[in-house]
Amino acid sequence: MYSRVGISCFGGLMAPDQPAATPVRHDQAAGTSRAWRRIWSLENLDVTSLVFLGALAVASFVAGWALRPPNGPALQVPSSPELTINFPDAGPVRSLDVVSFLAQTAGSQAVLKVNALGLLAPAQATTSWTMGVQGFSGSFCTPRAYRDHSTIRHVGYQDYVVSGTTLSPATYQGLLLVVHLCWNHGPPVDINGPYLSAALPRVLVPDQAGTLTSVLQLHGTSLSGYSLSGGASPTGESQQAWSWTTGLSSSFESPGSVGVLVFGSNSSDIEHENHNGFYSGILFGIAGGAALSVIPALPGLIDRRKARHKPAAWQEPGQTPS
Repeated sequence: MYSRVGISCFGGLMAPDQPAATPVRHDQAAGTSRAWRRIWSLENLDVTSLVFLGALAVASFVAGWALRPPNGPALQVPSSPELTINFPDAGPVRSLDVVSFLAQTAGSQAVLKVNALGLLAPAQATTSWTMGVQGFSGSFCTPRAYRDHSTIRHVGYQDYVVSGTTLSPATYQGLLLVVHLCWNHGPPVDINGPYLSAALPRVLVPDQAGTLTSVLQLHGTSLSGYSLSGGASPTGESQQAWSWTTGLSSSFESPGSVGVLVFGSNSSDIEHENHNGFYSGILFGIAGGAALSVIPALPGLIDRRKARHKPAAWQEPGQTPS
């Protein structure tokens, strides 16, 4: 019996009963190559051009939208409450200094800390005090350590009276009262892009003489980059705060009774917004031009594609086309 042995064309022997090698299939690679050749063929260059223009329009529009300057509401002129502080049972308080500290704690949140420091008469350890708060739309947030010395009474729409006694001179070293007012929305300080506006409250202290110090502080940024564009110029400036110091008086014509209205702007932020607006306009123009090139060409492209794939009419053998 002869064994089944094959001889290769190169003179070598093949193993008995060895199956022939299966050729490698390249269907997927060949299909991809054919697809790319169809896309870049001369007859499909119009499709390729429109696809490119459409992608350019979308990408330019998205980038322009991301760089557009903020278009939020116009900067509002905020309102602040009016404060009236009385020491009915005390004579003139010596070295009286009322501090109104307005601090932005978040984008739409702020706290107003009102402190009064001074010295009572030598024979007087404590005295009562009242603070009228008019036009206040927030909530009282005085720390618990000072809240036990006062009570709050609601006397009308957004009007309150806070009553209390002076703190212990031995513990608080001349600190007579502490009241904190908080806003979760609509605070008396507003920032819109590079622009700032703030209203520090008007404070009246009848039958007393002394000083009123109003302080403004922003959240997460310094005031060193801002320049005053309106309102009263601060009497003291630092990187973190602006302050205004005036004399106390019970007269409505006194500087302290008017309050402090401030308008400021950040020049570096304005320049950054102007640059972004310039590039955003260029990108929107590119997007518009690409879209205007694509839209008119679509109907003609669709008609050509339909005509290219339309089957030819069937004819009888030997029939002449009409």
